[in-house]
Amino acid sequence: MNDVHLTEAELLDVAEGVAGEAARAHAAACPQCGAAVADAERGKHVLQSAAPLEAPPRLTDAIAGLPQRSRPRRRLLTIAAPAAIAVAGAIAAAVVLTTGGGTPTMHGGETGAAPLSAGGAAREKAAPAAARSVAGPATAVAEALRRAGFKAVAKGPSLVVVHGDAAAVARALARRPNGAVRVDVRP
Repeated sequence: MNDVHLTEAELLDVAEGVAGEAARAHAAACPQCGAAVADAERGKHVLQSAAPLEAPPRLTDAIAGLPQRSRPRRRLLTIAAPAAIAVAGAIAAAVVLTTGGGTPTMHGGETGAAPLSAGGAAREKAAPAAARSVAGPATAVAEALRRAGFKAVAKGPSLVVVHGDAAAVARALARRPNGAVRVDVRP
């Protein structure tokens, strides 16, 4: 059995049914990764079947009592909406990946890159974060990122940015259309 296990992103891709054949085959053959995928699928099912949360009445009343603006603040919405989505995604990932101790886990009880709470110390070999998937080929995307000052290496149909900032990589790829080339960022 291979000593290299799937990253958290790859485990979630397998659970979502969007992983490549190699990742699916590894998860099927590896007891640790298979168990992590099963945990993620159970967490996904729990989240999907959970009833929506209702705001407390005092909060609802306080929001209703706020003064109405004549013009909406679009700039605030362009900042707040992605931030709210990111927070919701982090909470969902924490719920799916947390077991007992409160820190995200990979397979076999290893802890993930860092706790999702503020102030957590990152491990030396943190799991890559997916910046996004863009139109390829991967070699052309890697070349464009290298021209933008990133250390990008194409690996088959995907690429890895080493010592990068996921937000900066996402900004560098903002004009590139969505596609099949997965861009992973390692801190």
